[in-house]
Amino acid sequence: MLTTNPGAYADTYVIDMAPLAVTAPSSLESTGFPDPRVDLSWRDNSNNEDAFEVLRQGPGDPSYRFVAYLGANTTLYQDFSVIAGDLYCYQLVAHSGTAGSAPSNSSCATPGSAPAPPAAPTGLESVAFPDPRVDLSWTDSSANEISFEVRRRSPADSSYLPIATVAANVTAYQDTLVTAGDQFCYQVIARNTAGDSGPSSFSCATPPASAPTIPAAPSSLRAEWLGSDLVSLYWVDTSDDEREFLIYRRNDNKKYRRIAVVEADVVTFTERRRGRFGREYCYRVFARNPAGQSVSNEACVRAGSQLP
Repeated sequence: MLTTNPGAYADTYVIDMAPLAVTAPSSLESTGFPDPRVDLSWRDNSNNEDAFEVLRQGPGDPSYRFVAYLGANTTLYQDFSVIAGDLYCYQLVAHSGTAGSAPSNSSCATPGSAPAPPAAPTGLESVAFPDPRVDLSWTDSSANEISFEVRRRSPADSSYLPIATVAANVTAYQDTLVTAGDQFCYQVIARNTAGDSGPSSFSCATPPASAPTIPAAPSSLRAEWLGSDLVSLYWVDTSDDEREFLIYRRNDNKKYRRIAVVEADVVTFTERRRGRFGREYCYRVFARNPAGQSVSNEACVRAGSQLP
C-alpha cells in the first residue's frame, strides 16, 4: 500500500510493508502404507502462497512439529520418516512472505507393517504313473501366498525351471509333459507381492516304461439285508492299481445300472432300498483304472432276508 509523505516533498511516498493475508489449505487427507509411509493430499485455497509448511504430531509429541517446507501450488507429500504401527496426525499451513495462514484441518493415519514373503511349502511328494505322468502334492504352510510356482528339473536340465503356476491354497499338480523311464525332480515355491518363499524340499519320480494293465477283479462279493431298508456289500480288493470301484445293481431280471462310485481301496458299500418284501436285488463291483475295468462275481439278496 502506498501513502503520501506529508513532509517537504509532496511527490515522495512510503511503501506499506504489511503482509498480505493467505488462505488456509483445506481437505487434508492422510493415508498410511506398509513401506512404511504416509501420503498426504490437500486443497490449495490461496493464489499468493509461496510455501506450504507440513506439521506433524507423532507418538510422544506434545504438539505439532515442523516436518517440511514445500513449494507453492504443491498439493501432495509423502512422509517416510514414520514407524509402522504408530499414529501420526498432520496439519498444513500456507505462507506468503512473513504471513502464515491458519492451519488446515487435522488428518491422522497409521502406516502398516510391510508384508512378508510366504513360508515355504512342505511335505512335497511326487508319484509317477505310466500314462506317463507325475502327480505332485504338498502342504500349504503359509496364509498369505497369492500363488504357487511349480519347478522341475528334467534329465536335460542343470537347474530347476518353472513349469506351472497354480492359485493360492492349491496343493496338487499333475505333470503330464514327462517321458517314461526318465527321472523328474520337483520343487514348489510360494509367492506374494512381498516376494518368494524359499523352495520346498525336492521330490523325484520316474514314470514307469510299462503300459498300464487292467486291475484284477474284486472277489468274494456278498450282499446282506440289514433291515431298515439297508443293503450292505462287501468284497475283497485283489488289485493294487485300481483308481476306483463302480457299483452296479439290477432288480429282479432287469439290466444292471450303475448306482455309485467309490475310491480305490474301499471294500464296502451300503445303500438304502425301499423295496417290497421278498424282492431280489443283485450287485456287481467293477475295479477300474485308465487301462480298463474288471468285474466281480454277482451277489444277490432279497428284501427281508439273505440269499445263500
